[in-house]
Amino acid sequence: MTTYLNLTTNQTAKVNSQKADDNGDVWVEIDGGMPVKRNWDEFISEFNCMVKEH
Repeated sequence: MTTYLNLTTNQTAKVNSQKADDNGDVWVEIDGGMPVKRNWDEFISEFNCMVKEH
């Protein structure tokens, strides 16, 4: 699972999907919340920084 960061809001998001579905959507957990379906292009424009996990 890859973690992304929104530098504007300092929110983190983990992408649960291996790839986008036919509509371009992925499942993500924002700040540890319940998974929600988000459009990949919109998601990556907000969460455009990857976080290195230890």
